Amino acid sequence: MYNSCFGEMEYDYGWITKRDIQLFGKTFEVEVRIVSNDSEDGITEDSEQSCISYKDKETEYLQCIEKLMLEFSDDAETRFTPCTLYIKASGSCALLCSDVEDEDGIAVCIIPEKCVKYQCEFL
Repeated sequence: MYNSCFGEMEYDYGWITKRDIQLFGKTFEVEVRIVSNDSEDGITEDSEQSCISYKDKETEYLQCIEKLMLEFSDDAETRFTPCTLYIKASGSCALLCSDVEDEDGIAVCIIPEKCVKYQCEFL
């Protein structure tokens, strides 16, 4: 499937692709995952709107993510590693990060709310 925001995507229990992002002056390759129950269904309108919002405001969202991570932990730059930009069918969007101090990792939520949760609370 071709997505107007993220390009060519493959279906694997959701639509996925890879994307480079910059956080704390470093480049990370993250998976972009848009939740979909079936490859025939495509993605929901809410998911598409979140994709468009993210694409249009990516720099602003990444700055917000850095700020939220630093508010959550003073050593965010070395503690967390971004892994997946996760967009739910409802349109909720978060950057999932591994955490060297907690195997559950964190979800830095950016759409619709801006906050940090443990991944188990977001997923």
